[in-house]
Amino acid sequence: MDRNTNSHQENEIITVSVGRSTSHTNGRVSTITAPSPFPVPPAAQPVKPSSTTARVSALRRRVNRIIIRKHLHNRYDHPMLPRLLIVAVIIVIILFSFLSTGVGAAYAFYQQQLPLLNGIADHSLFQSTHIYDRNGQLLYELYDHQNDHGRRTYVNYSDISPMLINASIAAEDHTFWQNSGVDVTGTLRAAVTNLESQTVVEGGSTITQQLVKNQLFLSQPRSLQVKGEEAILAYGLTKQYPKWKIMEMYLNTVYYGDLNYGIEAAAQDYFNIQPKCTRRSCSSSASRLDLAQASLLAGLPQSPSYYNPVNNEQAALDRQKTVLDSMVSLHMITGDQAQQAEAETAKFKFKSFASTQGIQAPHFVRYIIDQVLVPLIGAQNLYNGGYNIYTTLDLNLEKKVEQIAYNHLYSQVYDPYLGSYGPLNIQNNVNNAAVVVMNPYNGEILAMDGSANYNNRNPQSTRSV
Repeated sequence: MDRNTNSHQENEIITVSVGRSTSHTNGRVSTITAPSPFPVPPAAQPVKPSSTTARVSALRRRVNRIIIRKHLHNRYDHPMLPRLLIVAVIIVIILFSFLSTGVGAAYAFYQQQLPLLNGIADHSLFQSTHIYDRNGQLLYELYDHQNDHGRRTYVNYSDISPMLINASIAAEDHTFWQNSGVDVTGTLRAAVTNLESQTVVEGGSTITQQLVKNQLFLSQPRSLQVKGEEAILAYGLTKQYPKWKIMEMYLNTVYYGDLNYGIEAAAQDYFNIQPKCTRRSCSSSASRLDLAQASLLAGLPQSPSYYNPVNNEQAALDRQKTVLDSMVSLHMITGDQAQQAEAETAKFKFKSFASTQGIQAPHFVRYIIDQVLVPLIGAQNLYNGGYNIYTTLDLNLEKKVEQIAYNHLYSQVYDPYLGSYGPLNIQNNVNNAAVVVMNPYNGEILAMDGSANYNNRNPQSTRSV
């Protein structure tokens, strides 16, 4: 008789057969031989088991081992998939809670800074004030020399040279037209490029991030928190404004060195490209930049003081070559165009043209500033308001009046009615003069010369006749 028992309470499997009892407990097998209930004759006890009995016993042992393995598997091995699903759900819940809080905080931060960003788009930045004569010739440029201010004239995107736009993209942000304000791939690529070159060849921040940094975080230390806030605002700015507007804002706010904020001031100062003005409007200097000029200026924002061509010409030219090579690799220009641009700038004699330009018709300009403009709009507003002021003065006539007054004082003059006379400062001890030319029909001042030499501080020349 055979009997198989599977008991979970006792955790054992027992197999009993005639003449043999087998007990399996927790994988351990013990074999117990029990006496037969029937006496065996002495001559019959050493009977050799048949082959059939041996096969049945082997089969029984194999079945028992299979049952034991299955029992142990069910007890100690559990499926991993349900556990992984539970862990994944928990992680998703935690991340969602953090992201929900982070997104809310990021949105609140963006809304808080939004007025400042909108101010850039609305041209509410400090800008230089220009005073022109009646024909659009520049008489004087007023700007604040202190408190991180300088020269700036805001120009629209349509008034900026396409060469400069491409050069700026090649220098600062290769994926500007495609990225969403933040370019993770570009940041990693820039890090690898700079590491291979052992110098700063390519920036990691996008143009949009630089725009945000220059306006909001320029004086703050570069921390992960600041970089994160920059990324948030850059992404929001990209969603709010078109790409061309962001490029316009960037080129009008970035610092090019030597008190030049924005591309218009840089073009006038470094290359002496002056705007062409009429009585009603002016065409920008930035619109007339060629490839050589644009590629050099586009390389300056990375380090304006170091790459200043007036003080460090070779460094500026090396930086320009890097920009041109990048433009070639991006298929913006050809290699021949790049070589021609390098040759052009190598011949140019750099100097700060804005600092040497000076003031035209100084007595008239000072009169307009002190007696008319400051009482009318205030001194700070005048210096930072970005006004274009057209006056009644005729600069060509003014220069003639200045020359005539000087010659009558310090040179011998021939007059068809009086004959030859002078110099008056020797013959008559006349050392100074003042002239005002007005339109008798409307009282407009056409020329105003307060002294023979504005820059002469000799006490004998301070009195006017």
